[in-house]
Amino acid sequence: MRKPSGTFAIIAEAYRGERLNPVYAVVMRLIRARYLSAAEHRDLLTQAGFTEVATSHAPNGSWICATGRQSR
Repeated sequence: MRKPSGTFAIIAEAYRGERLNPVYAVVMRLIRARYLSAAEHRDLLTQAGFTEVATSHAPNGSWICATGRQSR
């Protein structure tokens, strides 16, 4: 059963715009992961129908969190 509203969050340990750990670069290539920028995280949630989309970053650039709300 689908809930009528809620908040969705994505937390990524690597994102475009921060310096990429060389180990992450190898692993991400192996698992075919995407290396998204903050804008691409926001666009992804917006295209999926979420509103109040926002991103926040760790002060040291070690992770990014993208959130979006969905109301029905």
